[in-house]
Amino acid sequence: MTWQERAVCAQLDPELFFPDLTDVAQVRRAKARCATCEVVDRCRAEADQAEGDAGMGRRWGVWGGCTPAERFAEARGIDHGTPQMWRAGCRCDECQDGRDERMAARVAPTLAVAGAS
Repeated sequence: MTWQERAVCAQLDPELFFPDLTDVAQVRRAKARCATCEVVDRCRAEADQAEGDAGMGRRWGVWGGCTPAERFAEARGIDHGTPQMWRAGCRCDECQDGRDERMAARVAPTLAVAGAS
């Protein structure tokens, strides 16, 4: 049996793994399924290789638990939980928290100055 045949997604509707990437809930559902898959690492490696080799067939959709934006950003050394990853399109909780922390840090000095006046 191939790794593709063992994949969780092989037993599900493929549409789940090609969501509208602006639909955060739909993306999270796909990623949650990937998180339960025994071949998630192999799937991610295949997606990374295909994209690295300019094989655009897998650049869309959730592969190995990651969206295209996440794979693109990670290939360029951008970590999860950072505002840069949020800007790249990741909408996971960790990146949301990183973005929120960054925004709070930028607003806090402004509020302190406004309160001192």
